[in-house]
Amino acid sequence: MDDANKRVHQLIVDFGQDTGVTPEMVVNLRAAITSSPHLVDRMSKAAEEGHLLALRPQEASLGAGAAYHGSTKSISIPLDILAPEESRNASISNELTFRLGHEVQHGFNHARMRQGIEAAAAEMVAVAHSPGAEKDYTEAALQWQQARREDEASAHIEGWNVAISQLRHSGNDVTFQQMRDVYGKRASDFIERDEISGQFRPKSGLTFNDDLTLSATPENVETVAQQFYDSPSRGVGHTWAGYSNYDGASIISYAVQSHLQYARPGDELVLDFKRLGIEEKYVEINGLDFGRYAASSPEIRYVDISDGERREGIFDHTKDGPNQNQHVDNANQLNQQTQEPSGEIGFSHPRHPDHPLYRNVQRSMQDQLPEGAQVSEDRLAQLTLAAKEARFRPGEHIDAFVGETSVSLRGEHPTHLTQIDLTTPPPTAQQSAQLAGELDREQARQAEQYAQQQAAQQQNVPVMQH
Repeated sequence: MDDANKRVHQLIVDFGQDTGVTPEMVVNLRAAITSSPHLVDRMSKAAEEGHLLALRPQEASLGAGAAYHGSTKSISIPLDILAPEESRNASISNELTFRLGHEVQHGFNHARMRQGIEAAAAEMVAVAHSPGAEKDYTEAALQWQQARREDEASAHIEGWNVAISQLRHSGNDVTFQQMRDVYGKRASDFIERDEISGQFRPKSGLTFNDDLTLSATPENVETVAQQFYDSPSRGVGHTWAGYSNYDGASIISYAVQSHLQYARPGDELVLDFKRLGIEEKYVEINGLDFGRYAASSPEIRYVDISDGERREGIFDHTKDGPNQNQHVDNANQLNQQTQEPSGEIGFSHPRHPDHPLYRNVQRSMQDQLPEGAQVSEDRLAQLTLAAKEARFRPGEHIDAFVGETSVSLRGEHPTHLTQIDLTTPPPTAQQSAQLAGELDREQARQAEQYAQQQAAQQQNVPVMQH
């Protein structure tokens, strides 16, 4: 047994030691792997280079599939597709071989993909920090998405190459027709039937090698990405809405968390849904994660600028909690809000730009009061204004300290401290909201004045003579 086969053999043996794996399953896994010499070589190389450390059982699957896990450098395999031979068929075995080739390539891709995602994440943070009230995260989201598109497309190409190797090793003729007959829908991502001749031919944009394998050239990767990743009806995650909506959950989650942490209260979270190929419904079903802001800000308004038009909506935290993996329909809430003039709403209204901060202050007070005790709306508004004046951020953790004559609020930053006097009555909630609006306008005026001063200084910088 050569070194390549030894490495793959050990992966299979170790898999057989896991709970729930039967000897028959091990036999079927070995058959699926060794039926493609190219798959054996790729798995061996991945193991040698540290990209693949283990094969693990996966209790259930949404279909005949497998998954690569970058954190553990392992591939999980659904046990139901390794069932005894009498309950299986050749198409399932072939599908597993294809998928293993696909997942192994994810191992080779992982480091580069992570670099692309981290660069996109850094760009989202930069957008959140940027001046201006509109924070458009579209370009950063597309950058993140492109890293995933290239990862999935090149992995899919490797699945094709593994299948070609399997077909050739079985003694069958290696033709497009045979690939379509044996691999069905998988082959349809790469080839199509000519309407005139009836023969199968490459999809437009693909260039095959003489042995019908595919090289991961930029042109081939982009073409497969369009066929595979961009397909809106691809079953992945919790929906049949494609990879754009599946990855969209992670992408939007990071944009939301960046916005809540770094953007100013009232700044708009802007995205072009059409360019990203996403829908609110499907990204919520796949699980939006607001992280540590989920308790204080379980929903956030956004603006979709598809086709140059503005459409407002609301994203909800759906990673866990009462709305886990569900779409939350906010149509009635949006209709009600758009009918009310913004100047007449207070902090308690979801449309108010400081509503997330209000909710956080409210929660911190409720944590300190006896069960059943209430804080007046006027007092909550006064506390919210005080927190805003002290530059508290909407999503940061706030501790409230309630004394006999005063209430103190402490945020995460050392300078985020404020106190109000309980011996005097608070202004009305509307008055506090109006003062917050005046503060926003004054800060905007100062920012504009500063920008003008900076521009003037740039114009007066002397030019160096050479």
